[in-house]
Amino acid sequence: MPEGALAFAGALAQTGYMFTLVKATEVLVGALLLANRFVPLALALIAPVLVNIVLFHAVLAPSGIGAGLVFLALELYLAWSYRGRSVRCSRPGRPRERAEGGPSLETPRLALRRLRCGHPAIERRAWVGQGGVTI
Repeated sequence: MPEGALAFAGALAQTGYMFTLVKATEVLVGALLLANRFVPLALALIAPVLVNIVLFHAVLAPSGIGAGLVFLALELYLAWSYRGRSVRCSRPGRPRERAEGGPSLETPRLALRRLRCGHPAIERRAWVGQGGVTI
């Protein structure tokens, strides 16, 4: 391993907590991804670690960059696959109101759309009027 990479790794090890923090984050994210729970959150947690891995190998130790690029590509694929879930969950859920400040005009369909932050394979149904609305 090049001298700069060893110095960087040594500095991280001397902090006493950085390697523990990174490994705990990797284990937590791995468990969340394997359980298929909170995937957008897991991807957000692991993104800085993956960027650091790729940049470390690009700048300090280019011989090991292949694995980092593969994991970065997998992360980008999952982020693209879950893009609708993470955006929907991050929007503020404020109901529409009348101009004069009266009661909410939120329709049942809009209220159900706000519940879409769950698992993508789960289909929720609600009966509105004559037909069923699938969200």
